[in-house]
Amino acid sequence: MNRKGFFYSLSAVLLVIVLSMLLRFDVDESKMKDDVTAQEIKLETVNEYVRDFRVYYLDNLLAVSSKYALSAISSYVDTNGPLPDVRAAVEGLVTTGSYGAIVISPDVTVPALTNTSQSALTVKVATNVLDISLNEITQPNPWTIRLAYTVTFEFGGLDSKWSDKLDKEVFVTVYGFQDPQYKRRINEMFWKASPSVPCFLQRLGGGCSVDGICPLLMCI
Repeated sequence: MNRKGFFYSLSAVLLVIVLSMLLRFDVDESKMKDDVTAQEIKLETVNEYVRDFRVYYLDNLLAVSSKYALSAISSYVDTNGPLPDVRAAVEGLVTTGSYGAIVISPDVTVPALTNTSQSALTVKVATNVLDISLNEITQPNPWTIRLAYTVTFEFGGLDSKWSDKLDKEVFVTVYGFQDPQYKRRINEMFWKASPSVPCFLQRLGGGCSVDGICPLLMCI
């Protein structure tokens, strides 16, 4: 092979090498961009979940768990008498599922319901902290119980953390609860408010100043 031919052959080989390196660089760069985009999508998915948890999910989870807790308490009081601390009982039930001899399904505690809300996500999110404090339980009217919570949470995932401390107020109706005074389930159609009987929360062991409720045929 003469020098000219050798030069052309070497040039061709070098050109192929350079083109291969450029192509590989483009592929690597494209993959990096895809990886970054995928990570951004995952982060935004968690951001949206946390926003919804703050605004919607947490309120609903607290209300659902509180309803189960108060229902279990009313059934217990129906047999065993009023509790010394209704607030502590509700807080224990929504947090751990038990308070003394009173229990609810562990699936309807706030931590369990929170985990269920995360299970639909395409990104794995861990609940690092979920502290629930029931600050106050009152009864603003004969049919409704008000619960004021403070919730502190921290979620982790994708090498990131999301945390907040929120004050939440939820309302639960007494419909469907076992009434310990009249020994029957409360329903809207056959019960009425009356100033002559204690309010429902007082029957459980709490305090309130609103009218009570009683079955239509038993009200004075």
